[in-house]
Amino acid sequence: MAQQDEAVWDGAAIRELDLDSQSVLSHFVAGASGGDAARTLNFLLGLDGVDRWAVDYREHTLSSEDSMLLRAFIGNLQHVMQEHAAVLDHLVDPLVTLLAGLTTSRCMLILRYLAQKNDRFIEQLASTLESTSRDDVMVSTVRHRLVVFERAQMLGRIFSGARLLRIMQIMGSYRDVV
Repeated sequence: MAQQDEAVWDGAAIRELDLDSQSVLSHFVAGASGGDAARTLNFLLGLDGVDRWAVDYREHTLSSEDSMLLRAFIGNLQHVMQEHAAVLDHLVDPLVTLLAGLTTSRCMLILRYLAQKNDRFIEQLASTLESTSRDDVMVSTVRHRLVVFERAQMLGRIFSGARLLRIMQIMGSYRDVV
């Protein structure tokens, strides 16, 4: 997973973790221009759009009471990540389960943040992902998200913007099959 680490974890440094949905998406499109920013945003929205089991799925369509509860949960989660990032490598198994229950963009931002704040986190995450049964749905979810991000980054390096857009359109047409 060492080569994969570099591909998945490169990107803008996260100075302060902000798990608000707009801030999460903004982090991933920061530094991209024009078409690249639009493709990145569409890619993330597409990934989040299939996370129907996620607690924060379609958070903007929740009732006001559910929305308030979700914002409180996200705020508490953000606080825990910021305050305890240095020791979360000791709790990777339950953390992976928690992150699998979030939308892909939020999950990946938290993983990137923890990788930047805790040198031991990646090693422990890799160990958990490699040693856990393929039947564990939550671990498989996080594993698949990492693979998707890695492949998207590789495609972005190999193909032109127009060709990559066409590939994404083709892949999107198979979304209902998965």
